[in-house]
Amino acid sequence: VEDQEAFETSSLIGHSARVYALYYKDGLLCTGSDDLSAKLWDVRTGQCIYGIQTHTCATVKFDEQKLVTGSFDNTIACWEWSTGTKIQQFRGHTGAVFSVDYEDDLDTLVSGSADFSVKVWSLSAGACLNTLTGHTEWVTKVILQKSEVESMVHCPGDYILLSADKYEIKVWPIGREINCKCLKTLSVSEDRSVCLQPRLQDGR
Repeated sequence: VEDQEAFETSSLIGHSARVYALYYKDGLLCTGSDDLSAKLWDVRTGQCIYGIQTHTCATVKFDEQKLVTGSFDNTIACWEWSTGTKIQQFRGHTGAVFSVDYEDDLDTLVSGSADFSVKVWSLSAGACLNTLTGHTEWVTKVILQKSEVESMVHCPGDYILLSADKYEIKVWPIGREINCKCLKTLSVSEDRSVCLQPRLQDGR
């Protein structure tokens, strides 16, 4: 068998400071940097398609129309790719925002922060609908996920929220009622840290 490289590598040149945030989808890669910008790249060609002046980006997520950024300045912002305009700002966290996820159909955005909290927001209005507490470490990942099982509080197709810190994953119902109770806390032993993949495969 001929010796060949398993991966093709290329460099995307454009940021002038550290790149903290990455999000890949359908051949496009979004990067967020300390240089107060976010860029959208065509991975195949290595070309920058869009560049937006933002804040410091700790996390990014995008779709065809918009970009959502979580920042070290404790805020979240929603931007329009085509114009670079800030559509919405989300203020309320008292620590850096390390993870965001959103679902247009629910008009819901969720965020995890260094202030140990998870917040649920109205995506269109920018209003905080709920603050979920119980984590004792920085919340470094939040994921909105459709449930595939039935329980006393949700049916298949309902959304649930997963949040992770260094040692625990918490499962929440995504209802907007105040005093939302954690459904389940999954812990790992203290000698290794939790890692939530960007997407859950096969509902696991």
